[in-house]
Amino acid sequence: DQACIAVLYNTVFFTFITAHPKSIKVWDAETGSLEAVFRDLTTREITCICMDNRERKVFVGDSKGRVFSINIKNGARMKKFKRHQNDTSCLYYWEHNNRLISCSWDGSVHVHDDSTSDQKGLLRSEFRQHKAPCNYLSFNKQQTLLASCADDKVIILTNLTSYRQEAILSKHDAEVKVTIFLPDYP
Repeated sequence: DQACIAVLYNTVFFTFITAHPKSIKVWDAETGSLEAVFRDLTTREITCICMDNRERKVFVGDSKGRVFSINIKNGARMKKFKRHQNDTSCLYYWEHNNRLISCSWDGSVHVHDDSTSDQKGLLRSEFRQHKAPCNYLSFNKQQTLLASCADDKVIILTNLTSYRQEAILSKHDAEVKVTIFLPDYP
């Protein structure tokens, strides 16, 4: 079997969800037994996953830039979103507005609307601020700030209420692979 690229814990169904390049597996959290394997979800390799706030959908990104959601109980495809031009590198679900945020090695960040039951998600906004592959997304819910980081040695902060760029942090000596907002200090 191929290496695991991501692990999520589902508190609703008490399962672990593991993503592999060619499949998604669901494991019972108590017994460790394999409950389901979803294969052939995409023709390319799976690159990233995340869950919605109700933990019933899993969003999947692949190496062709596609982004789609599946039902975690049966693996059925639910919705597809506007694709990127290169590998989808990170997904984040913002539950307050039912927004799925994706970034890609093409340097773009997409904000998708997941609030409708349509089979095609609506693209709310697209940012092309990075000049190199965008690697990771981090979100501060209190300030509605999105941080995206990339191989161009830059972190860009975007306000997702106004969709306005707030800051560019560009004094890094190397590619930025991950960025995380720290919790507020008491």
